[in-house]
Amino acid sequence: MRVQELSIIKSLVGESVTEENLAFVDCFVHEWFAMFLPVGGNCGYAITPQHSHPSSSQ
Repeated sequence: MRVQELSIIKSLVGESVTEENLAFVDCFVHEWFAMFLPVGGNCGYAITPQHSHPSSSQ
């Protein structure tokens, strides 16, 4: 993962996400949008206390 991509991801989902959290996740990153697809295992960020899915939360 490029440093610029991780910087954009942090701006979108929070500063606590790390590259290690996304080790098994394919990421498609744009300045205003990112898509995350678990492909080789679980997303390490998904088990953090502040994790949520704003587009599907009620």
